[in-house]
Amino acid sequence: MSPTHTFRTLYARVLTVLAGALIVVVLIYSLIEGGPDALWQALPFLVIGGGLVWVLFGNPKVEVADGGITVINIVRRVHVPWPTLRGVESRWALSVETTEGTYSSWAIPASSGMGTRLRRPRTKATTGETDTGRALETGHNAAAVALVIGQRLDSLTAAGYLEERPTHEPVRPTPGWNTRELGVLAVVVLTVAIMVLTG
Repeated sequence: MSPTHTFRTLYARVLTVLAGALIVVVLIYSLIEGGPDALWQALPFLVIGGGLVWVLFGNPKVEVADGGITVINIVRRVHVPWPTLRGVESRWALSVETTEGTYSSWAIPASSGMGTRLRRPRTKATTGETDTGRALETGHNAAAVALVIGQRLDSLTAAGYLEERPTHEPVRPTPGWNTRELGVLAVVVLTVAIMVLTG
């Protein structure tokens, strides 16, 4: 079994860490300087800012595992089993082409260079672990993630895991809603509404 690789951009990771650190600093400063009243006044802004940063940048990601590719966006996600994968496009952002349609990733933009395209079946040689390591080191852009996807696809195919087998139900991508993220957005909207009504 190969490890699961999780991809976010460096910008998203740094922004999330900085936002978390800023929230902690503001909480401590408000409590020390103004006491519970100042903390209570700052809390709505921290909830709004922290919630939006996490939903927009901290949580969206792409996971590549032996079981398939999972694209997690702001409010929607989709799990793509390997047998349903038809191609990967990285021209504008990472887009996973499947038997049921194309799913794009909010979390993984294209690199500054030309995009790449991976079509199944592969026509080039297996990329190998060295190329995967290089892709992980060069940054989490669409071209790097596409390279990792291609390497995992080649490895699973060579090992015989993707041979067609009879199943009771057809294998399809599984889309769904991000209920936790929707809950956070609901709290943010409710906080804004309370601030407007009581301001």
